[in-house]
Amino acid sequence: MPMITEWADEERSIIVTTSEGAWTWNEYHHALEEVIQMAETVDHRVDLINVALMNAKSPPGSGMPHYQRAMKSLPANISMMVMANRSILVKAIFNVFGKLRGSSAGNALKMAAARSMQEAFEIIQKDRQKEPFTKTSPDPAT
Repeated sequence: MPMITEWADEERSIIVTTSEGAWTWNEYHHALEEVIQMAETVDHRVDLINVALMNAKSPPGSGMPHYQRAMKSLPANISMMVMANRSILVKAIFNVFGKLRGSSAGNALKMAAARSMQEAFEIIQKDRQKEPFTKTSPDPAT
């Protein structure tokens, strides 16, 4: 399958989606549903790394409606999304998505771009030092 979704760690705090070869929007939405279901199984912060391998090829046409739907669908415990890709163009596009996402009301999702998986893990680690790994259960006092 051109899109693979899996936990990156035993603590189930980082989900990695990897796309390779040509993939379809149906496969993209299936992977999105997997991410949502996985994140909803835990009550703590989850970060997401999207890896597009060099041979990954997105379907023809605009991806904007699909990406916007994804942003609106992600559970609240997903704190950060990092795109790991060596392409400067992909990094630039992802940074634009981050700015668009950041301008919407009530957004808590942080977005970043990295040139490798290692850099993606480092970005997440730095962010976790600022905002520790905590439970996301609702406060019973509210």
